[in-house]
Amino acid sequence: NCDAIKEIVVVTREDLILPIMRLCAGFTKLQAVICGGATRPESVQLGLNAMSNKVKLVAVQDGARPLVTEAVIDQAVREAHIAKKLGFDICIVDDGWHTDNNLGSYGYCGDWKPTTVKVPDMKAFVDGVHEAGMKFMLWYSVPFVGEYTEAYERFKDKMLRHDRSKTYVVDPRYPEIRDYLIGLYKNAVIEWGLDGFKLDFVDSFSGSDTVREGMDYVSVYDAVDRLFKDLVAALRALNPDILIEFRQAYIGPLMRTFGNMFRSGDCPADSRTNRLNTL
Repeated sequence: NCDAIKEIVVVTREDLILPIMRLCAGFTKLQAVICGGATRPESVQLGLNAMSNKVKLVAVQDGARPLVTEAVIDQAVREAHIAKKLGFDICIVDDGWHTDNNLGSYGYCGDWKPTTVKVPDMKAFVDGVHEAGMKFMLWYSVPFVGEYTEAYERFKDKMLRHDRSKTYVVDPRYPEIRDYLIGLYKNAVIEWGLDGFKLDFVDSFSGSDTVREGMDYVSVYDAVDRLFKDLVAALRALNPDILIEFRQAYIGPLMRTFGNMFRSGDCPADSRTNRLNTL
């Protein structure tokens, strides 16, 4: 009955396809009832593939929250159209593109290779966003390297400290660490055509009195400063208009030297807090 919805695709288990088809008999908007994949992102992609070519905007409703109202759907669709008219011109892909593990672990940070379950072709993804007239930014957790990565095996003797479960903070006083990080971001611009980066957890770098062989800085903070000076120079050489976003609480006059986008600390669905934090 929702006027904002033109087509419906149901993604379900194989054994439920026929029962759901019978349940939905007479639903004129039903486009298809299909079998989902092994993971939620794969199921979403299969559902998107089943939509007709006429569809430009899709609302994904998952089975964990099945009692959505028409009012909620209408509001979501209206806000999406309003956002476009208001000039939202940047697509920022947040945490999760690098792993199909959705348990919130940062143990998979460090290699920064797209998981093909979610992003089969990052270059095609970026190109598609560009074709829509928008810029594309990608989330990276700058200091984190997790135990499930090749980067951890390569740099596990160059960690500053353990941060959380299966996750470590790299030590930027090693030139190899700085070169590795800068190389990741440069390659992302060159290979995928990124317009910018959402660089997160910069405040996880912390001071240390321990100095080891191979370091070219004593101060962690001086090394972080060197990292970002070299990073910004390298990225601006590729794209003078490169976008770099930082969030509270690591924003301030010095960070303005490196970044050109600053946002509030996390406050999902809380426009008041977001506004107050950014005044």
